[in-house]
Amino acid sequence: MFAAIMITSSMFISDRAPQSTQYLTVAIAVSMVFVSVGILLFGVQHHLALIAMCAESIESPANNALNRSLFRLAAYLVLGGIGVCLILILINYAILERIDQGFAVFG
Repeated sequence: MFAAIMITSSMFISDRAPQSTQYLTVAIAVSMVFVSVGILLFGVQHHLALIAMCAESIESPANNALNRSLFRLAAYLVLGGIGVCLILILINYAILERIDQGFAVFG
């Protein structure tokens, strides 16, 4: 979500941001992609927590198998999330460097 905010706000840098609608459209589209990724990640986190709470309330022999599968799913999501976080950190760094140079991110 931070990347979306920075890309959109970089369009308001005075005298350096391009004024054409093409650059504005690209900046807004890329911002929406980052917002979508943020919403997706928050949704996955929320639903995984709900599944874990439901699994805790089940009192049956199948509970052990469910807990193992849930733990493995969480482990895979954490491993994938580490990769996504590294990519997003690199993208945010590049955005901040571009803004630090005094230019809009796109343009």
